[in-house]
Amino acid sequence: MPKKGIFLVLLSAVMFGVMPVLVRVIYSNGGNASSAILYRLIIGCPVLWVCAKRQTKRLGQARMGITAKQCIKLVLCSFFYFSTSWLLVYSYIYIPSGLSTTLHFSYPFFTLLICLFAFREKVTRAGLLCCCLCLAGLICISSINDSVNAVGIILAISSGFTYSLFIIYLAKSEILESVPYFKANFYLRVFGVFMLLPLSIASGEFVMTLTPIGWIITILCGSVFDLIAMIAFQIGVVQVGPQMAAFFSVAEPIVSIITGSAVYGDVLPLRSVIGIILMLASVILVSVSSAGGSGKNSSGERV
Repeated sequence: MPKKGIFLVLLSAVMFGVMPVLVRVIYSNGGNASSAILYRLIIGCPVLWVCAKRQTKRLGQARMGITAKQCIKLVLCSFFYFSTSWLLVYSYIYIPSGLSTTLHFSYPFFTLLICLFAFREKVTRAGLLCCCLCLAGLICISSINDSVNAVGIILAISSGFTYSLFIIYLAKSEILESVPYFKANFYLRVFGVFMLLPLSIASGEFVMTLTPIGWIITILCGSVFDLIAMIAFQIGVVQVGPQMAAFFSVAEPIVSIITGSAVYGDVLPLRSVIGIILMLASVILVSVSSAGGSGKNSSGERV
């Protein structure tokens, strides 16, 4: 398994894991969930446009346009990716964010099941064991003491399902083999803006009353953290495959807990510590089992 691909997926997980701390700063400075997502898209577009133009020129391509076939693929990728953000954000209205995050990180299991049953991909017993370790770790990390609303559960689980579709479609469509990374991400964000802007306006959550600090953090998220994390993940998926990318991405909630504890003094109970250990064990197991195999699938006994 390519070490570069593993590094990029883990880098993406770390940066996405830091972002909840930054979003909490935005919330406390006049923002809300819907506007935070939308501004991240809008702010990232000019940066991606400049990067895409330079990359296109370097590759000897004459224009920034895309074909109709590429457009359809990018629209589907954008729909899966940004519908995930919308579903997860609105699940916070109905259930605790810790439970939402746990349910969202069901996407490695959806990814494995879809690859297994829809594409008949071989899955090792080590992969199945990693699923169990991830699930146990995520349950330990999240506290489920508050009342639970069925609508919130459906929204959060749906976000995990749509994200697994994004991971799989990104790999299977081979869109990044025909469209350079920066150009693809530029169009993903443009399409995402057109999808989310009407929803934001209709819900009354499109606000422009952020404080200066709120705007600075929003710009930082949209132009640095979100862009690097998203591009790194997409390159990583192509190199290591959707199943392994999904497993390595479970580092994200670990980083979120650590940064929350460091910045806001969030206490790490024993239950969360056990969860972190279980999730790290799953990542190590995937890495070790993959090292002995070839290609994108691990070696070992097939099931």
